[in-house]
Amino acid sequence: MKTIKYIFACLFVGLATTTVAQTAENLVLWDFRSTVGITTSYDYATAPVLPDSSNTNNTAATFFTESRKITGQNGYVFSTGWEFIEASPRYWIVNNVKTDGYYSLAFMFDMGASSGNAPRDFEVEYCISGTDTWVSLGTLMSPQSLTTKTFPLPRECEAKTISLRIRLTSNYKINGVNAAQTNTQNRLKNVKVTGYVEPTIPSVVTSLSTYSICNAVKNAPASVNIDITGKKLTGQLTLSVLPPFSVNKTTLEPVNESVTETVVVNFTPTVSGEYNDRLIISGGGSETKIISLRILALGYTPPDLIAQGYLLLTTLPVNKEEENTYIVKVTEKGISVSDAEGLMISIYNVSGVQINKTIGTAGNQEITLPYKGVFLVKTGNTTTKIIR
Repeated sequence: MKTIKYIFACLFVGLATTTVAQTAENLVLWDFRSTVGITTSYDYATAPVLPDSSNTNNTAATFFTESRKITGQNGYVFSTGWEFIEASPRYWIVNNVKTDGYYSLAFMFDMGASSGNAPRDFEVEYCISGTDTWVSLGTLMSPQSLTTKTFPLPRECEAKTISLRIRLTSNYKINGVNAAQTNTQNRLKNVKVTGYVEPTIPSVVTSLSTYSICNAVKNAPASVNIDITGKKLTGQLTLSVLPPFSVNKTTLEPVNESVTETVVVNFTPTVSGEYNDRLIISGGGSETKIISLRILALGYTPPDLIAQGYLLLTTLPVNKEEENTYIVKVTEKGISVSDAEGLMISIYNVSGVQINKTIGTAGNQEITLPYKGVFLVKTGNTTTKIIR
C-alpha cells in the first residue's frame, strides 16, 4: 500500500525557555534604509551594496539584484518589471557571507507584493564558495502583505563562505494569471543571515521552533524532520511527545558534550480534524526546549495540494520496500541505484523540490547528493524515501 507524505514548515524561529536561553544573532543585515546607494526616496545603485550592519566577519558581504538596478523606497528593494526568462534569470543575491563561529544558521527576509498582479513563484537557494552548485532551500509563493520568511541552512553551510539568492521561477501572478510582469513588483527588506554563537553554558537549539503539517490525510502516515543541536551538555537529552505523534529517538547521547541529530516525528491521524501537541526536549543541563506541532487532517486526498505561503508540500507516493523493484542504497557521497537502465531518476528534498535528475544506467549507479537529510528518489514510477 502506498503512503503519501506531506511536509510543510511554518515560519517561526525562536526558543522556548525555562531559564536564560541562547538567542540568535545577525551575521549580516540589509534593511535598505541606511545602505549606501539606497535612500528613503527612489534611488539607484549600479553595483552591489554593503550591509547596513554585520558582525566583524561580514563587513564585506554584498547584496545585489541580478539583471536590474536596485530601486529603494522606504526601506524596500523592488522587483519592478521582472519577467521570467529561463536563460536570463532574475534574482536578489547575497554574496560573501562568512559563517565561521556560528551554527544553526537561517536565511531570513521580509517579502510582500504591491498587488495581486505581482510575481508569485520564487525559489531560495544557497551556494558554498568554491563550487558552482546552487542548492535549493525550498520554494515560496509571495504573499501580498509583507511577511517574514525563514529558511534554515543545512549544517554544511557552517564554517564556510556562502552565497544566497531568491530567484523568480515563473510568470504566474499572485492572482493566478500567467502573464509577463510589467508594472507590478515584490518588495523585499530586512534581508539577513542569523546564527548561534558557541555557548558558554549548556544549550539546545533547533532551526525552527514551530512545525505545522497541513493537509495530511487520515489513516495515512506522515512525518517531519527536526534538526537538533546541543552544546556544552552535561548529560543525555530526553525527547517526549504524545500520540498520535511519535519520535524515532527518545534519547540523544552527547559526544564530547555535543549533540548533532536529525530526529523524525511521525504521526498517523485516525480521524479528520486538527491535532496539536508539543515535542519536549529536556536534560543535559540545558533549558527545556519546546517545539509546537500542528497538523490539519483531511478526510480525502485533495486533487492539487499547494502550501499556503511557504514551502511546497511533498506529494510523491512512497512505495513500500517490497514493492520497489529498484534497490536504492545510501553511500558515502549520496546514493546508489541498481538496474535502472533507461529510466528517469529524479531526487527531491523534503520540500518537494527537485535537486537532481539523471537517466539510469545498467548495474549500480552512483549519484552524489549535496548534503545529508531525507530525500525522495523516484525511479520510473517507483518512489523510495531514504535518509542519509
